[in-house]
Amino acid sequence: MLCFALLSTWFAELSIGEDDKELIYFCLYPYSEVYDTLLLNTNNNDYKNLNLQMLQVAEDTIYKLHKYGFKS
Repeated sequence: MLCFALLSTWFAELSIGEDDKELIYFCLYPYSEVYDTLLLNTNNNDYKNLNLQMLQVAEDTIYKLHKYGFKS
């Protein structure tokens, strides 16, 4: 679930890697639908809260990486 959140933030929200083949695989497989189904179609509130925390961790991590940038 954390991987889905990291990928969706990286590819979908920041539009990074538009020319990478990984983006094609990400777009072909409905990760967002799988994630939404697993998050929204559960009655376990602890599971929902854990997933929401993972989303926050993923967004914070990707945004910090993006802001930092990679220097060669």
